[in-house]
Amino acid sequence: MYLSREERRRALALALEETAGRTPIVVGVGALRTDEAVRLAQDAKALGAAAGLLAAVSNIPLTEDEVFEHFSTVARESRLPIVIKSPKPTIGTEGLNKEGFFTPYWTKGDNGQMEFSTWTIKPEDEYYSGVLKSGKAIITSPYLTNMKKLVTSVSVPVKLDGKVVGMAGVDIKLDDLTASLAQMKPFEGGSVMLLASNGKWLTHPNKDNLMKDYADVGAADVKQSLADGKMRVVTGLPDGSVRLIYPFTASGMNTTWATVLDVPPAVFSAPVWQQVYNTLLGGVLILAVTLGVILLASQMLIKKPLTAVLGAVRKMADGNYKDQITQTGKKDELGSLTAALEKFRFALARGEEMQAEQEQLGQQIETERKRQSDLDNAKAEDLHHFVELVQSRFNVLAAGDLTVRRTSVLRLNSTQSGRTSSLPSPLLKKRSATSHVQFTPFVPASVKSPPHLLPRQAFSFSDTISSEFRG
Repeated sequence: MYLSREERRRALALALEETAGRTPIVVGVGALRTDEAVRLAQDAKALGAAAGLLAAVSNIPLTEDEVFEHFSTVARESRLPIVIKSPKPTIGTEGLNKEGFFTPYWTKGDNGQMEFSTWTIKPEDEYYSGVLKSGKAIITSPYLTNMKKLVTSVSVPVKLDGKVVGMAGVDIKLDDLTASLAQMKPFEGGSVMLLASNGKWLTHPNKDNLMKDYADVGAADVKQSLADGKMRVVTGLPDGSVRLIYPFTASGMNTTWATVLDVPPAVFSAPVWQQVYNTLLGGVLILAVTLGVILLASQMLIKKPLTAVLGAVRKMADGNYKDQITQTGKKDELGSLTAALEKFRFALARGEEMQAEQEQLGQQIETERKRQSDLDNAKAEDLHHFVELVQSRFNVLAAGDLTVRRTSVLRLNSTQSGRTSSLPSPLLKKRSATSHVQFTPFVPASVKSPPHLLPRQAFSFSDTISSEFRG
């Protein structure tokens, strides 16, 4: 009777729970089909089994290649350590070397066929001495086989009651790894190389350097990196490249190797220059935008108000003091300037108004002076005519013509000139303050008066005259 897959998982889980990690559990993962064996081995790995017991189960005979492919596929796909159960008897001399030690060794020849042989143990070899010394699995430093193949060995101790009673391992050819890494060209011109734990080149673009000690710039950094497992950066290489040392170790192998990555200088300089170009371009754009903003701001905040101020100054220079200067309403330098100019304009405008008023007053004074002069001239002319008239009458009286009558005269009106004036008469003798004297020339119709004695006009005086005339 065979257990189902679920029953196998339950049985393994109970066994692991019972042992609680005190005893390694090796569980059978055999099946007729390789894919079924892979799934069983994956279940065992997931649940925590220490290893899987696997036999090449088949209803028909299998070739050695088929057996090898079966074991390797299960181990590779499940990542579970595999204990191989041989269908052949485990007793006899097959697999014993000439010293009597069981050292079976299977290799795959160039023709693809599995080959079986034994070898002589050398206790000083790393795969052997390292495991006995540490009691742990190791991966050895690469070495060249008798067939000039570059390989490394993974060696795992086989323990019984805590003691190492044997070891099992596998040799891994590095030729394919070297070729694969040589084809890698990271960063468009870089290279990837590999260093062993002893500082020897496992892969290198120059095949002459394989299995030789690291002798380039930064040897001390490489040695320290392999020792402490920390990354190092090596500079100063002849071609200007930067070398990165990345130490790593495989889980459970207790051995540190290092990946060496050479980065071309252009990888670092190109981004720097690109950043410089971007920065310069961005700076130019920012500068252009800033200058544009400054220009626009100067146009709006400086040039426009200054243009207005300049226009106002030009108007004042042309003598126009009436238009007010527009104020910005701000307390900055421009606002102070416009305020001061407005005060200056107001003072000039006021001065111009005062000058105009003064000129107008002068004209009024001149007009009044001329009017008064004209009036005085008119009075003088009227007085002259009056005196002539009085003189003529006195001459008539002196000639014995007593026909001149005495009347009171209050005013002497000039109907010709339209003026009224007061005229005191020094020739009249004052008699009383209230009496008035009027002289009316009397010329008989029969007497012809000279033309200059004819009354040209009627005169009226505003002055009061009190006199008595005697003939």
